[in-house]
Amino acid sequence: MSFFKKRNHDSSNSEKGNNGAKGPNKWESTADVPYAGNKKEAEKSAEQLDDERQQRKILAAYALGEKSYGSIISFKEPNVGDDVLEKGMERVANGQVPLSEKKAFLSRILSPIYHEANHQNVVDSLETKHQQRILGYFGTAGFGGYDNISAKDIKTFRDQYPTPADFEDSSANFLNMIERHNGEQKRKEYERAMDAFKHKVYGKQYEYWNQMKEIDKIAGAFSESQEIPDDFERDRRNSLMLDTRYETERNAEWIPGDTGVYQTSKHQAIKQEITPSAVWAGEVRSDIFCQDAYFKNSEQQLFGVFDGVGGSEDGRGAAMSAERTVGQLSAIYNMSRPEHLASALNKASENIIKDGLKGSTTGALARVVNYEGVPSLVFAAAGDSRIYVVDVNGQARLITHDEGVGNRIYNYLGRGRDTVTQYGAIPLSKGDKIVICSDGITGDFAPDLMSDERLGSIVHHSRHAEDAAKNLTIEASKKDDRTAIVFAPDFSKL
Repeated sequence: MSFFKKRNHDSSNSEKGNNGAKGPNKWESTADVPYAGNKKEAEKSAEQLDDERQQRKILAAYALGEKSYGSIISFKEPNVGDDVLEKGMERVANGQVPLSEKKAFLSRILSPIYHEANHQNVVDSLETKHQQRILGYFGTAGFGGYDNISAKDIKTFRDQYPTPADFEDSSANFLNMIERHNGEQKRKEYERAMDAFKHKVYGKQYEYWNQMKEIDKIAGAFSESQEIPDDFERDRRNSLMLDTRYETERNAEWIPGDTGVYQTSKHQAIKQEITPSAVWAGEVRSDIFCQDAYFKNSEQQLFGVFDGVGGSEDGRGAAMSAERTVGQLSAIYNMSRPEHLASALNKASENIIKDGLKGSTTGALARVVNYEGVPSLVFAAAGDSRIYVVDVNGQARLITHDEGVGNRIYNYLGRGRDTVTQYGAIPLSKGDKIVICSDGITGDFAPDLMSDERLGSIVHHSRHAEDAAKNLTIEASKKDDRTAIVFAPDFSKL
């Protein structure tokens, strides 16, 4: 019996199967399922078998590595033993499977939007206005332009979100926005529409992504089910958990293009929900109270953070509007110069006003390009969201300056058309890593201020970008929304 099956189907747990007898709720084929004229029960069990088959493939991929992906995906059942499945689950339980690895596996599964020749068919399959509005929002037509969605919108969507893992946070932020503006009932409607939308654009990729998340839950539930004697021991284990994720992995070589994003809310910070164990298990992420938004396009190496100004009536809406504007512009124009990024932020500022939003937001936008023959980071910013470059030795250099002190921001998006005056370009070197973050990460004043030295050390000692983003979130102490994007430039794409 594999480690994986022990966690899910240990017969010693005395649970009853569908036939009423004690034992594991597991069947080798649909023929073994108690039928008794109940067709729905048989169909449900067949679905469970398919889920388990996908989970075995995923665990085998985690254990055997990227070279095995093709053969694992191709065969109906992976030809692996229980020891391989156990190794895969151990890697998950120990936090050793980065998001980049999951995306690499998903990218080997062809999705309906993979071939451009199929894009119009996907558009035609979106049957409801809710589904069409989702595509318009993340495409080029816009939320209100759902009547005009086309294959071009699908291409824009695919380029920004090639796998469901890339779309995870943006789709959650979209639903949060819907609830904020239209209430819980409308959110539920869009949740159903979002699920159908993901099935139609990603197909099998979405099924496997759901099973990846299920495995993460299983691994987290198993590790947390172990008895913890007291608060002191819990804190000690949390500290050890942090140590295993960066202090013992110093100077690790990151893969070029590696990207990590993590976001939590002020509400969660106040409630003290942002603990190391919760972050590593993925249990605490941004909720409806978070006013931060971010933009990520790993292919273009273009990233941005937008922090809705605290106290504004609609800071979250302004931040999401800015993110949407940048996404739309990046799909149309090649924003490869500092002034291009500044223009994009100015356009975002103009759209916030044009859309009648009462809120405002900061903005920090950065892209890795070949600038005048040299690998460089071009950037633009307004407000106090920051951009850092961390060199190969862990020295962090802040390349933006805060346009504000504490909660008093004197420059922001939403105050006028030509608000952005802070932009430029700096050359990059091999081993450099980029950090873009809201002030919830860095703080403003002691004791909540994170020094440049500490930020650089955290990134330098992290094993990869996703861990670095999580470490920054954990080590921040300001009770505010926290957003961290960390990425390693890939000069081969320039």
